[in-house]
Amino acid sequence: MTSVFRDAAFLGAIVAAISGLLGAVIGAIATYLATTRQYQTEYDTRQRAALAASLLEIFRNQSTLIRELDRVLPLWLSRQHDVPSGSGHLRNITKPIVKYQTKVYDSFFTELIPSRFGPELKTYYDRVTFINCLADDYHDGLPATEFYGYVRALALSVEIADDLARAIHQHVAKQLQEGWGKENDFKTFEDMSERSLYMAALFRTKLQDLEDFIADGTLSSGIPSRITAQDKSHLRPWVLPAREI
Repeated sequence: MTSVFRDAAFLGAIVAAISGLLGAVIGAIATYLATTRQYQTEYDTRQRAALAASLLEIFRNQSTLIRELDRVLPLWLSRQHDVPSGSGHLRNITKPIVKYQTKVYDSFFTELIPSRFGPELKTYYDRVTFINCLADDYHDGLPATEFYGYVRALALSVEIADDLARAIHQHVAKQLQEGWGKENDFKTFEDMSERSLYMAALFRTKLQDLEDFIADGTLSSGIPSRITAQDKSHLRPWVLPAREI
């Protein structure tokens, strides 16, 4: 009786079957890798576009955040928002409360959150969303009980946006081989940076500490170095109105 392993035809069939199976497996792996690469490339493109769009949204929000922080700082420095006269002033300057854009973040959440900037983006948008909720709840201006949270959200949003926008801009510009055409927007953002961070630092101060610093250079632990490093005249736009409240 002839062994099947000595049957050339049978062995040929086995080799052919194995070769076909290996070819199918290799083909499947190649297809999977190609599909994965294509998906990753498309996903990276969507994520880059989402980051660029979110950067523009941050640019637009920042100018409004700075303007609103500028409006409320004198009252905040005076700490007079909980007395009758200050309470009326508070309602006047926060009527209406401005809302901020979150459309890009809401629309591209699944692309933005897994990015390297995901935690910072979430923190930033949580803060501006908090302000938007205040705007929805208080159409006739803020009550004194909500003033601290409002000013804090403005100041911290300004600060994180300054760091976040720079990092995203550098990342997006590096990824794109051609200029992405938004350098003027970033230049405008940079031009506002020093003043915006100075104003955000004022959130952590009190009028009396600032007046002592102006009068005789007294350095309270409550005054951030960003403020003491600048000429005292920089404080006038907020300290003088605060004295009159």
